[in-house]
Amino acid sequence: MIFIPKLFATILAFLSSNNIKFAFSIFYYGRILNKLMQIPYSKIKMIEGSFMILDNEEESNVPLHRIRKVAKNNAVVWERNKSK
Repeated sequence: MIFIPKLFATILAFLSSNNIKFAFSIFYYGRILNKLMQIPYSKIKMIEGSFMILDNEEESNVPLHRIRKVAKNNAVVWERNKSK
């Protein structure tokens, strides 16, 4: 299984080389709403340690272990293995 920071680096390289901004979506488990949340990759400000920093009003931090899947043009390209 590919690690999240390496996956994000691969996505960033793809986006930069192809001049694409909104092709990818990240799905993470939202603990407060208790559901899967979707954000465009363009909303990720940076990866810092084990957190994804989102570019929004309150600069939200999402732990990388909450990421469940990544989609490109609505097709899943990576999905976390289900727990036992």
